[in-house]
Amino acid sequence: MEKPSAEDWMAGVDDDVHVSSLSIPGTHNSGACFRLSAPSVRCQGASIEEQLAHGVRYLDLRVSKDYMSRGERVDDLIIVHGKLPVRLSGTYKFKSVLEDVHCFLRKHPTETVLISLKFENTMLNWNGDSDEFAKVLFQRYIAHSRDRWYLSDKIPTLKYCRGKAVLLRRFPVLENGVYKRFGIPCTWNSSSPIYNDPHVCVQDYFEVKTPADLDKKSKLIKSMMAKAQDHHHHRRRQHPPHQPDSIGGSDSSAAAASSSLFSSSSESSSTLSSSPPCLTSPSCTSSAMVPSGSSSSSAAKNAKRRKDSTASAEPWAPKLFINFCSGASVFSKQFWPSNVEKMLRKHNLDKHYGKGCGIVVLDFAERDDWKLVDKLFRVNFT
Repeated sequence: MEKPSAEDWMAGVDDDVHVSSLSIPGTHNSGACFRLSAPSVRCQGASIEEQLAHGVRYLDLRVSKDYMSRGERVDDLIIVHGKLPVRLSGTYKFKSVLEDVHCFLRKHPTETVLISLKFENTMLNWNGDSDEFAKVLFQRYIAHSRDRWYLSDKIPTLKYCRGKAVLLRRFPVLENGVYKRFGIPCTWNSSSPIYNDPHVCVQDYFEVKTPADLDKKSKLIKSMMAKAQDHHHHRRRQHPPHQPDSIGGSDSSAAAASSSLFSSSSESSSTLSSSPPCLTSPSCTSSAMVPSGSSSSSAAKNAKRRKDSTASAEPWAPKLFINFCSGASVFSKQFWPSNVEKMLRKHNLDKHYGKGCGIVVLDFAERDDWKLVDKLFRVNFT
């Protein structure tokens, strides 16, 4: 097999493969990449544009209202790390990040980029009773370019998200609100080192203050990679490649309906509505749900099938495994992100890479000429 390039490595993966089945390099606090920043804040040494060019396909983005405007300009999101800006010389706009992502995907249409989005800085909070954050995100940053996004709550196969950004929603929405199906839900309690539900499993043990904490972190990372590989091994046995299953959108009509929930075809892309099309109805049976060539009755049946399959919690359904290889202590220079990353490298975590080991989220991914990123995406072809 020809060696895949870092910019287009997903081109070598079949369309019917779920993104959750891949070994995907990710970056922690992807936008905290500027030299002119607090050393306890900085987590990367290369820009997002460079990260994508070298094979990274999962971005961990934390946003806030613009602190310079004291939260008055709620629709002008900036990249932060906790309560702090990621650049001391001026704010880094979320809009700039999206421009880089969409530019990359236009040039490399075989690829997809998973965007994990979370709001931080609780001093400038959002009104959860009105889904204020979701509304601002959709109206200002997505509505005009919906064709560049995969916004369903189902884990897609590559067929339905190539050339698109996939929203992993790390922020809460109202359970019965219009945004309840806005992106793949990936919220977890950061105070717990392991989070697990039927569709996502996360290792995020981040408070590394002592050598013992570092050893614990290393063991958790290795254990999570093994757990991901075990899950996907069993899934491949239950659902061999090229054999459709009804879980997570492999059925083509169900996946098409799911991926069109927020498609620009259902509404003029220039219209900035207060909510995504179709989600104002709990039944979700509007024409926006109907793929080309399908009837509304078949779309309704597919929607019911997806609901039933989710409710049954099929044990080997597509599942995201998100594994953070990051940790820090703000109050100890020895355990600032850069130093923790150097110490973790000595634990030879890359020896535990394997096909289907999940999303591995790195600090300072560019080190050693992107060795860990390069090695990780290449295991998909072993």
